Amino acid sequence: MEGIEYPETRTEDIVETIHGVEVRDPYRWLEDKDNPEVKSWIEQQMKLSKKIFESFGNQEPIRERLKEISLFDSMSSKSAIVRELADGFRFFYLYREQHDPQMRLYYQDNVDGCRIELVNPIDIDSSGTTKINCYFPSPDGCFVVCGFSKGGTDKIELRIIDVSTKKFLSDEFIRHVMPSIIWLDNSRGFYYTFNAFQKVDDDIQSGSIFYHELYSSAEDSCIFSPNKRPLEMITLIGIFNSQYLIFTRTRATSSDCMLLSLSHRDSAQPLLVSLLEESPKIIACYRNNLLYILSQKKAPKGEVLLFDLSSCKDIQFIKHKIIISERNNTIEDIAPLDNHLLFIESVDAKSVLYNFDLESEIVSSILGTDEILKISSLSSYNGIDFATFVKNSFHYPMEHYFYHPCSGVSLFWSPTLSLQSKKFQVRQIWIDSHDGTKIPMFVLHRRNLDLEKAHPVLLYCYGGFGESLTPTYSPLHVVWNELDGIYVVVNVRGGGEFGHDWHFNGIKEKKLNTISDLISASSWFIKERIAFSNKVGIRGSSNGGLIVLSAMTQKPNLFSSVFAGSPLTDMVRFVIQPLSEYWYPEYGNPKNGDDFKWLIEYSPYHNLHKRNYPSTLLYLAENDTRVDHMHAMKMTAKLQNLSPDLHNPHLLWIQKESGHEGGMPILGWIDYWSLELKFHLANSGRNANYSPTD
Repeated sequence: MEGIEYPETRTEDIVETIHGVEVRDPYRWLEDKDNPEVKSWIEQQMKLSKKIFESFGNQEPIRERLKEISLFDSMSSKSAIVRELADGFRFFYLYREQHDPQMRLYYQDNVDGCRIELVNPIDIDSSGTTKINCYFPSPDGCFVVCGFSKGGTDKIELRIIDVSTKKFLSDEFIRHVMPSIIWLDNSRGFYYTFNAFQKVDDDIQSGSIFYHELYSSAEDSCIFSPNKRPLEMITLIGIFNSQYLIFTRTRATSSDCMLLSLSHRDSAQPLLVSLLEESPKIIACYRNNLLYILSQKKAPKGEVLLFDLSSCKDIQFIKHKIIISERNNTIEDIAPLDNHLLFIESVDAKSVLYNFDLESEIVSSILGTDEILKISSLSSYNGIDFATFVKNSFHYPMEHYFYHPCSGVSLFWSPTLSLQSKKFQVRQIWIDSHDGTKIPMFVLHRRNLDLEKAHPVLLYCYGGFGESLTPTYSPLHVVWNELDGIYVVVNVRGGGEFGHDWHFNGIKEKKLNTISDLISASSWFIKERIAFSNKVGIRGSSNGGLIVLSAMTQKPNLFSSVFAGSPLTDMVRFVIQPLSEYWYPEYGNPKNGDDFKWLIEYSPYHNLHKRNYPSTLLYLAENDTRVDHMHAMKMTAKLQNLSPDLHNPHLLWIQKESGHEGGMPILGWIDYWSLELKFHLANSGRNANYSPTD
């Protein structure tokens, strides 16, 4: 590659003394994304990035292979929602036919019924950038509340569709972030939440709960407002005895489970009963007057509590009992049936599904004891004695199942595509981190790959907010494997793979553990002479983007390429975002002197020096409302100024009509994967025109 000529980026002499430390911020002017100068700078950066990618050679062979293993009929990652009818069951689910840009909403009556389309987003927006984010069928299966978002934005518009006519009602709602809905048993109305990424949005306080009656022209009544509480996300769980609304409220790393009296909802101070407070994790399920709560408050790997709401004369003094005590492995999810409780355990970051008999208290395994897979979206429903769930693996897409205690596991739906999963091998390897902690890695490659030779190695991590990285299908790593590359999923600390303690050891000042875990994993592949050119590629998004860029600033010589999607990079000024309050339990608050000390120690933007750095691609989503664009733009500008090696490009890419979690049409995802694969390949020392092997 010829020497790169970067766009000119001016600097400003901005120096602040923060907690006694001089902090320079020469690119603060890039924080104003509405400034015409900033917009021009972005245009010049995109022009450069496109030019560099053109120099990498023809991307079509990779893109065509990505299309082959991406464009197939598929269901969403959420299992079907089931409603009981007089003559059977009605299944609602999202489904995308091969060439659909987004998933449609369908229903079918009974397992062998015909699939009937309810909503196609393309009929609402022909651009293909509007998607169905969520859907909530009424108990009688006659109505569905659908949530739509455009261009990947987090703001969701709710609309109600009549299943019989397939037409939307005229009822209107404000826009929400991650709405939650609980219908009345008679299907005549529902409660819904207003969640946002700032305390007040559209003049409404985030965390408020409203009631809506079907066909009503009256303004929806607010039955609960959090007043002066910190920013929280509210999830509605159920309605007990028509008198109490059950909900959870979550603040980053802490959750509560609450009861709200509906008979006092019009009073100035509605009756609010706390069932459980300040648990690192809460998953609550309500069935037949019984409330099941998976909690990590007193059990870092989780225990299941049972509240019998009907047995208590005074709801304010309700007691609970432990029905599943803490086990050797982390309990990830639960779903109650009439006489059974299903639960998912994470066993070394792999899923196992179990059945707990509520009468005999016997635990028996159902699925996953001898496989490397992920089981998710475990769901059960009142009056229905079977559960639905989704099975996923690294080299085959999601399959949908249901489980009945009498008949066992049955397949609901499975995809068909041109991919033979037996061609690939997945191994789990444990390495020592800097402090002796054992860190697991999933190592993916072609089954017949000659491991005596070095190959391009690409590592992926996240390491934050208790989120676990488990076996999940992605066309990106499938093609990387087909290109004779080794793909590695590193379960660094900060995730939830081993419960609350694993997460706790990767937050605040211990976030340095997370970074060191990734460095140790990368070093292992070089030490073992597995990595081609004695360097590895790394990738991560959001918090994962922060981790890979921090690792790069500490050990730049380990890496050939660094991809960071929507990353945090300025850990001193991330507080300028309204959402930052939600992040304080994870990162700390730089306004606090002690927190500032560790934040400035690993903040990527503040730890760049004049030296050579590996090639970087910082990827932004145009409509990202969670991580400010300033993080990636300031980091790119500083890298281009300080890294003298003009053969290692430092690039910025902004994807139009996309958000923090994507939202793009499927062809947009294919372009995204193709772009990143080409970037890593071109910087791995291998031929950038390398074609997939048979």
